[in-house]
Amino acid sequence: MPRRPAHVDTDFEAFRKDEQTRRAAFRRDAIERLLAFAAADPGSFDARAWARHADLIQGLHRHAWLDESRVLPPDRIVQPGAVSPARIRAIHAELRRGLALIFPVTPSVAARWRLWRPPIKAQRLAILRVRRHLTQMAVASWPDTVWVSIMSLLEEFGPRIRRCEACLEKRLFVKSKRQAYCSARCSQRVRSERWYRTHRRVALDRRHERYKRHVLQGRKGTVARRPRRT
Repeated sequence: MPRRPAHVDTDFEAFRKDEQTRRAAFRRDAIERLLAFAAADPGSFDARAWARHADLIQGLHRHAWLDESRVLPPDRIVQPGAVSPARIRAIHAELRRGLALIFPVTPSVAARWRLWRPPIKAQRLAILRVRRHLTQMAVASWPDTVWVSIMSLLEEFGPRIRRCEACLEKRLFVKSKRQAYCSARCSQRVRSERWYRTHRRVALDRRHERYKRHVLQGRKGTVARRPRRT
């Protein structure tokens, strides 16, 4: 078994790996929460929803200078305190605008470049999408740090972000492996519709059998069956 070099600090290496694991878990959770936040209707937010979204925004602020985003060092970061509903609404509206711009519902084949500039005062102000690759540019303090983290997340996960073709809202989701839809519910809906199209007669027979059982159990109705259209 090969020996470790004498100069390797095993405790530090373990700490570094733990931090990498923690950072990866945070970022995956953050992008999913961010897409869900953008898809939500602020008019339906209750007290728990406001608190949940405020926690997400504060987490993005803290993560900005812990991440490799080249923002100001911790001793110069302004702590946000309580995040007001007005701030949450403003971030929500701008985030929806940005996602609609770089992930349009009906993308044009000719529109290969899509540029979104969030409302920040940082030195580098934009996220650039070229095909499926997103690149971020920013140095910031609060509240710009929130946008820095958002751009960093989009840069990392952008190539895997898709719009669901099964739901009316065309929700954005982060694709995992062969995933094609935003949720198990949408996936099941598509499978059910596909099965019904190819097994329509079987589906109608099963529906009629269920109806007959209901009638035999004493419910109102008749068992006679209408002739099928040809």
